[in-house]
Amino acid sequence: LLNQGRAMEALTRFKEGLEVAISINARPLVGEIFLGMAVAYRENTQSPGWEVSRICAQNAHDLGEELGTAGLITMGLTSLALAELRLERPDEALRLSTRAVSYLKGGKLAGVRTEEIWYNHAQVLQALGRSADAREALDRARGLVEARASRLNNDALADGFLSRVTLNRRIREHAAILP
Repeated sequence: LLNQGRAMEALTRFKEGLEVAISINARPLVGEIFLGMAVAYRENTQSPGWEVSRICAQNAHDLGEELGTAGLITMGLTSLALAELRLERPDEALRLSTRAVSYLKGGKLAGVRTEEIWYNHAQVLQALGRSADAREALDRARGLVEARASRLNNDALADGFLSRVTLNRRIREHAAILP
């Protein structure tokens, strides 16, 4: 639903899923749902949504810390970074985003979309006026997305992956306009 621009409908589903996940004590799933809710609230262009996004991302991160799940920690950090950026706290956004990127240096993490971490980092760097660093991070994100698309055996699937998945489309659009 998020990839279709239906954030409010996605939020309804996330809330329903959260109730079930909590009732059966599926804690890793609770963290993933909080991450999805953070994205959905972040899609809201008004400040109250950004604050709720920050809270959801913080919950996911904290649960990741408690469970010792590096993927959940990392995705929580990158989501927190974007929320802080939207809330006009760029220094905190950079601190969080840099921490998220540092997790990538340890190798591949389960449940982590590496391209999302690099893309979010690029947005933070660009907001701070660090264009060359932002370009480098964005190129990494774009390279990861295009590499994944190239592994698909069908051109129509690859085109859909690049154009219909919101994150992938945004990465490519941003890469086309960033100097």
